[in-house]
Amino acid sequence: MERAATAMDGKFRGPIVVVDVQPFYCTHWDRTPDLMSRLSAHRGPVCFLVNAEETGVCPDTRAECHDFWMENGLEEDVLIGARVIDKGYGFLRAWMDLGVDPDVTIAVIRRMRDEGVTDSRDLDEDVLRGIVGDEWQDWMLDDPVMIGSISDPDLEGMRGARICGGARDECLAEVELLLRAYDIPFERVEEFVYSDLPTAAPSGPRW
Repeated sequence: MERAATAMDGKFRGPIVVVDVQPFYCTHWDRTPDLMSRLSAHRGPVCFLVNAEETGVCPDTRAECHDFWMENGLEEDVLIGARVIDKGYGFLRAWMDLGVDPDVTIAVIRRMRDEGVTDSRDLDEDVLRGIVGDEWQDWMLDDPVMIGSISDPDLEGMRGARICGGARDECLAEVELLLRAYDIPFERVEEFVYSDLPTAAPSGPRW
């Protein structure tokens, strides 16, 4: 669940999760150096979620992401201690982009966890139809909800995290929806969220 946050300052020791701040998306994003500086000063866990060579949806490699972060000011000891996860792309996006109610997607994910499956097509079709209800569309059998690219222990490690990166309505929103499905509280840091669309002045948690 996303919560309103108090100001982030040097007292915060919880995890910081950074989504898709990498060369392919952020070469021209002017907030990267400031973000890396803040991460270098952080004294808690740091987790980078990226699209890299393991999932093949982006030309960036992990090594190129590492170089990009350090070139923008990330301290080497922070990078060494950070968790870097090639999270994949689009595991919830079909349902998100086609306007399925997020609460329906969350209900499907929770049933998948209960049954120990990572692909919504592995649920009994009648069960899936019953969860989705009036929003059911036949394309849901071809464009499934997928989970498992981020492990349960890694998700638990994000409990109480400050989350940033982007894009606002794409991969960042996808990760946030997954955290909600797992009942993992988090706070979005608007000053370090990027978007392809113009946005109002950032508000909310800062650090």
